[in-house]
Amino acid sequence: MRTEYKTTTWRHMKQGDVINYFKDGSTTIMGKYYVAEANVARITLWPVMVDGTYNHTTPRYCDPETFKLMVEMTDAELRDKYHSKAKEIVERLQRTVPLGDIGYHEMWNGWIGCDAYEFAQAADDEEFEIVGVCYEIEPKIGVIDPSWLYDVGVVCEYKDGERFWCHYKSDYLSNIFDEWKVER
Repeated sequence: MRTEYKTTTWRHMKQGDVINYFKDGSTTIMGKYYVAEANVARITLWPVMVDGTYNHTTPRYCDPETFKLMVEMTDAELRDKYHSKAKEIVERLQRTVPLGDIGYHEMWNGWIGCDAYEFAQAADDEEFEIVGVCYEIEPKIGVIDPSWLYDVGVVCEYKDGERFWCHYKSDYLSNIFDEWKVER
């Protein structure tokens, strides 16, 4: 699954921590910072240089009231967050969509996942719904590995009703059904 972050307050860090991602008011900052001071009055962060030393000459001072520490979510947290959506996606992947109702073929397929949680995360990020699958598409042989056969189309729909589909492997679909203990 793709990395997502949750926000916490400055109270979840202590002097000596090194943080990588935070919000200071409306500004999002990425980079390594050493926590020199963190209290109700002020947060003082020293940039960590490439060689691992701290730059004491250019500290960043943050207001604790508007500071938000961004912490990477664990796999368990991501699965909890997307569980109900993943369950819905498994139900939708069991639906068969006729060839005439699948929309246009989309080459952009970076959103396709190998499990229902990845599908749920991508559908949420890209703001579309998975409608079902079509078994009537013309199969495609894998470019990287010619033994891969993409023989099913995953059909999606944007909020405005526009539908599109992408090639997918029926083996992956079977794995999802096996994992969720459902029948096609």
